[in-house]
Amino acid sequence: MTAPYRFEKEMSETRETFARGLARLLGPEGSTVADGRAGESSCECTPTSVTRASNDAPLPGRARLEIADGARRIVFEIADMPPRRFGPIDLPVLKVTATLTGYAPDEAEAFRRDFERTFQRGGG
Repeated sequence: MTAPYRFEKEMSETRETFARGLARLLGPEGSTVADGRAGESSCECTPTSVTRASNDAPLPGRARLEIADGARRIVFEIADMPPRRFGPIDLPVLKVTATLTGYAPDEAEAFRRDFERTFQRGGG
């Protein structure tokens, strides 16, 4: 059994845009993700996975999202951070911690790269 693989990101995303990004990243399983705001949670089952958003986190502005497929599990811990100010513009910030268990090291690293590519923004 391999040790859990963990990575953290500070992301300029709202919970809604984060949920949409997860839907793109995870395909049909990701489309069941709820945003986990206070008072909201969901549990959706598909034939191959379970996706659950909960508000069991100890502090306001936090959510925990768990995606399981057999022995594999991805847990996202999401925390609202103060917005970043650029003159008159406020940008939302989420601190996202992902913990993958049941993945081989190369599979976990590939997931991290796909996650980063999914949420990558470019100008031009």
